[in-house]
Amino acid sequence: MDFLKLTFKYYSIAFILFIFFGMLSFLNRQSKPKKEIVITEESYISKHGPEPLMKEFNNSYFEVAEYLQQVAVDPDSVKINSCTNAKKTDKGWLVRCKYTAKNKRGEVGAGSNDFYISNNEVVLREK
Repeated sequence: MDFLKLTFKYYSIAFILFIFFGMLSFLNRQSKPKKEIVITEESYISKHGPEPLMKEFNNSYFEVAEYLQQVAVDPDSVKINSCTNAKKTDKGWLVRCKYTAKNKRGEVGAGSNDFYISNNEVVLREK
């Protein structure tokens, strides 16, 4: 019986120390200041290329038009209505475009997506 009391005592102490050191390491991690990553213009351009140019006559981007024509059911039906200005992100240059294209049934449908452009090509498309 004394053995069980002694064992329980040691396990209790070990558990309390485990909780204490766990909390201590958690608080220590939280108090460290985060390093701010500074990306220079040159390093961004070397990674993702220069800012894509918007076509003036229809406010679209060549890279997005080319990508949509590659993935469309009917490439000739793709019409880009408008796009936002390019913004820097860690995934590449972000543009949002609204467009229309024919679907599998031949009906014209509207779409709007975010496109990430890196080195003159669309690398990611998000809804």
